[in-house]
Amino acid sequence: MKALAIGSHEFVRFFRLLGFVGEEASEDNLVSKVAEAARSEYGIILVDSSLTSEYEHEISRLASEAKMPLILISPPFKVKETPEAIKGEVMKYLRLG
Repeated sequence: MKALAIGSHEFVRFFRLLGFVGEEASEDNLVSKVAEAARSEYGIILVDSSLTSEYEHEISRLASEAKMPLILISPPFKVKETPEAIKGEVMKYLRLG
C-alpha cells in the first residue's frame, strides 16, 4: 500500500523516514495537492493540519469524497513522539476507517 504525506518540509521529511511518499505543499497550493492526490492510487493520505486553517471546509469535502482514508494530522515533529508512536496512530485511524 502506497501512503502519501502532504504538507510542510518538516512534515514531509518526517513521514518519508517512515516510508511514505512525500509531497511538499504550502497554504497556497495545499487544496490542489490534496485534490490531485485524492484521484490517485494511494492507500492513505496524511495532510499537515497546520496548513489547513483557511481551507478546512474544502479539505473535509475532499476527505468525504475520497476513496481512501484522508487524515488531517498535527505535525509530529512539534511533539516528542517516536516514529513508532506516529505509525501506531496512523494504524489506529486505518482500523477505525
